Amino acid sequence: MKATEIKYLLLLHGLAHSSHPTHTELASTLDVPPSLVNRYLKRLARWDAVRIPDQAKGKYEVTPKGEALLARASWEFLAFGAGLVEQLHRRAVTELQLQNVRKAVLYGATPLARIIERWATEAGIDVVAVCDEERHGRDVARLDDLKTLEYDAIILTDWERAEDKMLARLLRQFGPVINPFNIDGTAKPEWR
Repeated sequence: MKATEIKYLLLLHGLAHSSHPTHTELASTLDVPPSLVNRYLKRLARWDAVRIPDQAKGKYEVTPKGEALLARASWEFLAFGAGLVEQLHRRAVTELQLQNVRKAVLYGATPLARIIERWATEAGIDVVAVCDEERHGRDVARLDDLKTLEYDAIILTDWERAEDKMLARLLRQFGPVINPFNIDGTAKPEWR
């Protein structure tokens, strides 16, 4: 899926799920100048995907054809994302196997932890616990619980805390830490 197609998807989504967003709000969502939003909106209007019911107020409405385009683009985006997930799955499992991880603790009771737990299990890695000091739950261990568990490594599964140096230091006291988000010392690359 091309970047421009994703921008049209986000634009249609923004129009369909917001009550009359401004050009500035749409531009911020798309990370493009408002003039480019205007160009995209005019093109969508030519395609009969949106219409302007009141020229003076500049409020665009998504047409039935626009809803159909949004649904199709959403499916295409989902397929694109599924391909990325499959590539990530293979890479993550390979990295864990290369590091000879047989038993692991996942740190971060996030939806991502459940995905990584499933991948690890498929690869023959025993996930002995999901641990988190901030999120509580029936199946969530605390750091003190790690003293009683046997494991080879702690895998960070909380994307939002991937660059938390204090957390990394704390976790290293309990064993080797694998941070799958960290590339060249940072977890959040600057794309600009």
